[in-house]
Amino acid sequence: MIYQWVPQSGHPRHDNVRSASEYGYQSGVIQGPSGILRVAVSPANAVVEYVRAYPTAGESEGRRTGDVTHRYTIQGR
Repeated sequence: MIYQWVPQSGHPRHDNVRSASEYGYQSGVIQGPSGILRVAVSPANAVVEYVRAYPTAGESEGRRTGDVTHRYTIQGR
């Protein structure tokens, strides 16, 4: 089983990961809240990608809206 905390695409603070520990999360891949999940499903597997969304002022070299900052695959049965 995979528990996926869903990003808050409209959250104005792209760098706020402090709240994850405040909610009791102690492990996992914790990233800033501003982004979306992109899921591609096939008979063989499902690929989940975290696609970041930054306000224009938050973008910089190496940090752009549309960057995939985490990806994992769930194998089919």
